[in-house]
Amino acid sequence: TLFGKLIELKEQLISQSTEEDNIGNYNKMNQLSFNAYNLLIQPIEKYFEGKQLIVIPDNEISYLPFDAFLTSLPKKKSRNYADLAYLIRDYSISYSYSTNTLVDNKYISKNWPRVIGFAPDYSNISTTNNEKFKILKSNNKEIKRILDNFAGTLYSADQATISNFKSNINKGAILHLAMHSELDTLKSGSSSLIFNPDIKHSGKYRLYNYEIGQMNINSPMVVLS
Repeated sequence: TLFGKLIELKEQLISQSTEEDNIGNYNKMNQLSFNAYNLLIQPIEKYFEGKQLIVIPDNEISYLPFDAFLTSLPKKKSRNYADLAYLIRDYSISYSYSTNTLVDNKYISKNWPRVIGFAPDYSNISTTNNEKFKILKSNNKEIKRILDNFAGTLYSADQATISNFKSNINKGAILHLAMHSELDTLKSGSSSLIFNPDIKHSGKYRLYNYEIGQMNINSPMVVLS
C-alpha cells in the first residue's frame, strides 16, 4: 500500500546509521527515497508554479524529509550521498503545520532575520596537539553567497573572534559559523569551536562547550557548518 511504502522509508531512515554500511544498504535507501518522490510529488508536479514548495504533511508523512526525496534513481557501485539528485536541488522547500498557521505566520520580506557569519582564517592556529588546522578555503565564499540573499554581516579572518561572536548573540540574527571545532570525549564540556585569536587576547580562540552552555543566545537558528 501507499502508506506501507512510506512507513518503510521512515524505518529505513531511522536504522540507516546503525545498519551495515555497504553499497546494498545505500542503494536500498536511494530506491525508497525515489519511490517516495514517485508516490507523493511526481504525479502532481506538473501543476507546480515556481520553485517554492511548501509541504503541509499529515500523520506519519510528517516524519519524512521531502528535501531528500530523489528525482532520479542512480545505479551506483560506490557510495556518494553528495552526488544524488535530491528534490531540494529543484525547489526551495519549507514546512507548515496547517494552512491556517501558514497564513497567520506568513513572513514579510522586510522582517526576515539578518545573517551574521563567522569565517576564521586558520593559517596560524594550532590544535591542542600542536598540529596546524586545515585551512578552510571557501568559508568566506560560503557566507558571501548567503549574503547575496539575506542582509547581514560577515566577520572573517582576524574579525572572526569570540568577542565579536559574543557581541552578536542577542541581536536575533541567524548565526552561521563556517569554522573548525575540536571534540574532547574525555573532559565533559571541553569540546570547543575554533575562532580567530583576538588582538587583545591572542591565546583566546577556543569557545568551550561549558561557556556556550552559560550563554543566553537569542537566535532563530545557529548553523554549524
